[in-house]
Amino acid sequence: MKNKKRKIISNIAFYALILIMGIFIFVNAFMPTKVIQVFGFQGMPVLTPSMEPVIKAKNDYIIVTQTDVDKLKKDDIISFYTYLPTIDGGFSRQIVTHYIYEVNEDQDGRFFVTYSEMTDVNGDKIIDEWENSDGPVIIRDDDIIGKYQFKIPLLGGLIIFVQGIFKSPIMILLVILNITIFVVLFKYIFSKPKKDDEKWRGMNLLK
Repeated sequence: MKNKKRKIISNIAFYALILIMGIFIFVNAFMPTKVIQVFGFQGMPVLTPSMEPVIKAKNDYIIVTQTDVDKLKKDDIISFYTYLPTIDGGFSRQIVTHYIYEVNEDQDGRFFVTYSEMTDVNGDKIIDEWENSDGPVIIRDDDIIGKYQFKIPLLGGLIIFVQGIFKSPIMILLVILNITIFVVLFKYIFSKPKKDDEKWRGMNLLK
């Protein structure tokens, strides 16, 4: 009876984990801006070298968590939305992870001045100046995604590779198919020996 209960609990835990992972993958793939709202944290690779050596581009995978914007202060590392130039001469709204240099206010409310690990010829920190096609861009409360907590080395490259796979609908179907096959095989491999053992014990008792 105990073994049966243990098996039921392990099955529930296993499928619950698969379900949570599936939801996380779905939200991250189709609603990336909602991940931190749903789960309270968000992971992302870093694509530019502006925070090296603290955070390495295309190598480290960073974890940021929801934060009380009122408590953010100088030198906190935050992830936020801003505009970056594109190769065609335009601008694209992207996620950037930098330090807070100052928290100020103007007639429209609070805004954040940021900086990175980059320095000028004198070794002084370079204050960020964001802009798009309409002119200067100011980082407001609504642009803040979360506060940096820690990094996972080497995972960034793997995530970038996986994200490239998920851009193709055919590859998404193949990944789902392979995950399904893996789950079925996992359950089959770990459940079949038990049944064989019980059958063998029963034959021994008859002898």
